[in-house]
Amino acid sequence: MQSTVMRNLQTLTLLPILALANFFVKIVGSVPIHPVLTGPDMAYLNTGVTFHCIAHNTFPPVTYELMRDSVVLFVSGPDLHGDQPTSFYLKVTEASEGSYYCRAKTEGSTAVSNRIKLTVVTPPSNTRVTSEPSLPVVYEGSRIVLSCNVAKGSHLSYTWFFNREKVTSSGSPLFGLSGNKLVLEKVTPEQTGQYACIAWARVRDNERSSSSAEVQVIVKVYISTPKISFSMSKEGDRYYGNVSCWSSRGSPPVNFSLTVNDREVGSFTANEAPAAWFRVAMVPGLDMGTAQCRVKTEMQELISDPVILEVVPVGGDVKVEVEHLYRADSKLAATRLSCQISRGTFPYISWLFNDSILPSQTQVDSHIQPDLPHYVLADRGRTLFLTKLGPEEFGYYCCRARDHYDESAPWVGSAAVLVQITEVFTKTTEIVTIVFCCFLLLMLAVGVACVYRMLDHKKAVARATRTNASIYVPFTSQPGQNFFYSSMMARIRSSRSHYDTRGSSNASLLRTNDHYFFSNVCLFLLLCWMFASLFMVIVGVCHCSKQNIFRGHLQLSGPSVALVHAVETFKCELLNYTQNETVLFKLLRREPDKSLGEYSSLAGEAGTFSLSMKTSYEGDLECVASLQSDNSTFLSVSNLHHLKVIVPVEGAEVLVHYEALEDIFEGMPLELQCTITAGTHVSYRWLLNDVPISPSPSHSVSHKSLTIKRSTSKDSGSYVCVASNFNNTVHSPARVIEFKVPVAGPVKLHYDYNMGENYAVTSVIYYCSAAKGSHPQYRWFLNGNLLDARGRFYSVENQPPERSMLLVSVGSSTTGTYHCEVSDNFDKLTSVSSRKLNLNKEAINRLPDLVVGVVFGCFLFLILLVSVCCWIGVVFRRRHFGDISMVGLDMGKRVAANEAELDVLGFIEDEDLVKTGSGDQFDQASQVSQDEWPQIVEEKKTLEDIPVEFF
Repeated sequence: MQSTVMRNLQTLTLLPILALANFFVKIVGSVPIHPVLTGPDMAYLNTGVTFHCIAHNTFPPVTYELMRDSVVLFVSGPDLHGDQPTSFYLKVTEASEGSYYCRAKTEGSTAVSNRIKLTVVTPPSNTRVTSEPSLPVVYEGSRIVLSCNVAKGSHLSYTWFFNREKVTSSGSPLFGLSGNKLVLEKVTPEQTGQYACIAWARVRDNERSSSSAEVQVIVKVYISTPKISFSMSKEGDRYYGNVSCWSSRGSPPVNFSLTVNDREVGSFTANEAPAAWFRVAMVPGLDMGTAQCRVKTEMQELISDPVILEVVPVGGDVKVEVEHLYRADSKLAATRLSCQISRGTFPYISWLFNDSILPSQTQVDSHIQPDLPHYVLADRGRTLFLTKLGPEEFGYYCCRARDHYDESAPWVGSAAVLVQITEVFTKTTEIVTIVFCCFLLLMLAVGVACVYRMLDHKKAVARATRTNASIYVPFTSQPGQNFFYSSMMARIRSSRSHYDTRGSSNASLLRTNDHYFFSNVCLFLLLCWMFASLFMVIVGVCHCSKQNIFRGHLQLSGPSVALVHAVETFKCELLNYTQNETVLFKLLRREPDKSLGEYSSLAGEAGTFSLSMKTSYEGDLECVASLQSDNSTFLSVSNLHHLKVIVPVEGAEVLVHYEALEDIFEGMPLELQCTITAGTHVSYRWLLNDVPISPSPSHSVSHKSLTIKRSTSKDSGSYVCVASNFNNTVHSPARVIEFKVPVAGPVKLHYDYNMGENYAVTSVIYYCSAAKGSHPQYRWFLNGNLLDARGRFYSVENQPPERSMLLVSVGSSTTGTYHCEVSDNFDKLTSVSSRKLNLNKEAINRLPDLVVGVVFGCFLFLILLVSVCCWIGVVFRRRHFGDISMVGLDMGKRVAANEAELDVLGFIEDEDLVKTGSGDQFDQASQVSQDEWPQIVEEKKTLEDIPVEFF
């Protein structure tokens, strides 16, 4: 009873505790929970992703559910520990894309987590480039849209490549990027090349991509207006005109046609360079008509200017005109001789010096010096420049001409012209002095003539006076008249009264008076000129004595070459100057005159000028010394000092004088110019692939230009111009120029193979190469089907431009006929095919019939040789040994060998004692002698004791 009471009492005590615990559990269970879902937001198709869901500070048990768009995907078991994340693994399919969240459940409480939107990314595959228009061959100025398409893929980005260089939207205005498209607006020839794209997708740091094959885009150039020219040639007794038609730019194929008098006489389609040549019959001296070149492409049709096909033979008068060329300082620089021909369309001109032919520059042998070392021919030999005039160059020059196309044509020559220069170098003062002296001599001659005329006039007057003395009539003067007037009136009256009888005498007297008057006037003028001349001479002498007082020799020294902006010092020194006067030095630049500075010198001090060099200082410098007190009094003038101001060379660059650099074909001319942004007194050199270029008949180097008259494939490479002066040397950036050589046959195809451990052929390597071509593109075919760059059992490896290799793994699927085709990378319209080779696994592992035949033949030959040797041996044995068999010979050899050990000296056998026994005698048993038995027993024991040796 007591125990029951105690048990009830304990129960009553625990009830409050249980109630409190129940209350606490309910409170905790009613606290809201906050689950959190973590996981990726992007995933590749057919991969796996894992989501993690956890609700922190939640009392277990907790149950988690992964849901997508209100659909329960996974339900986890109860979390009995709490604060443990639950993971859900999901394989990604196309239907896996959506919004994911997790739901957490506890006793009495349910909550959902944050949402994660999962994006399913499909990796790109089978990427290819398509174009609009479908054939990416257009003319310049057109529009091309390239698209990067994939067979599968989503959420993709695209990267474009042009000639294997990445294309960026900001890198070049020639390209426009828009999604998976590359837009080429108004294409230019520079955009011709290989285009490819890469489609790629990225999930976190994992990137997957797919590359396309390269697509060739060809931008054709519109043809330019054709030009026409012609030359003349002679073959036998016939003459032909070689008419050239060409365009400076244009993409092949181009059809050229030649019309003469609007009638087509020839047509040619140029697949390489836009040029064509035609041959027409010609007759010298006749007008063969008007020729024009017509060019036609799929887009254009143009015609050239007309040219008259008329060749005038060389003839008429030929003469040589001589002209002397002088420098700015009146020094003779060169002499130009021009050969003037009256008529002739294609003259060939030759010059003669003292009846010796002067060879042209192309005919001069390096081992033979010409008679005239300093001369240059220009204008196709029409002009001869004598760059040096000395005793060696003085002589008779003449030119002759004939028709260039006919070596047997007669020469037409000019008269010989003497070229001999006598230079007289006079200064201005000397010229003035000579002129002034000539003037004085002229005045003296005039004076002498006037004096002679005066003396002669006096004699004439005296005679006239004596003759007219009897004619005098007295005259009485009136009052108020002077004596002179009365005398004159008397003479006049007297002359009038006797006019009829003395007319001739009076006329003579009047003429005498006129001469007298003229003589007086001449005398007066002569005296005036003489006094004026004397006055001028006195003033000039005084002025010269005052202005040109020579008081020493003035010397100017300083650098001849100076760098711009550098400070250089020039010194003016007056030698042998003894006067104690202040001297003013002036430094001048001549022509045009410019003062560079002044310096006052005391007590014979040299004048120094420190100048910061400028390009305007270049030229002839001169120093002038004068008195400081009187600048008009010149003491001396220095010699001329030439100064070069050097500007460092900067910014050398190679410029190509060609409209479309990408369309330069073999055989075309090309001119390169080396330009600089700064530099003076620059010399130029040209390098091709780091090798200096020397002048040659095909390469002309003139100052800063390089002219390639007819290009070849050897002229392709990296061109660099080197510009240098006294200060520095600058190399231009390399300019790569490739002369396109079209593909030409034959195309060679050969193979090699590799063998495995069992000597079976495991792989075959085909080699394909073209005989000619600078930009070949190789394509491989199996049974007429084009092969890609890589396949299941083959791989293509191109090594342009030399060759292309096809590596084939020998198997049952590789059986077939292989061949390759080669075409130009810039023109896929024409291609050259190789021969076809058949590949068969069984056939290639089988020995060739030729090898089998050779081996079998060698084996038969060996057997025959051994048989012959054996037959010769048998015949030889029978001749020397008779019928003794080989066994007998062997036994004889063995007996002889054993008998060689016997003592021959103690053995003598008589032939008469030798008897042949019968068969019965041979069958009898031998009896042992009594004397021999002990010896036999002893030998037996000895033999038993000897150890047996095996060899």
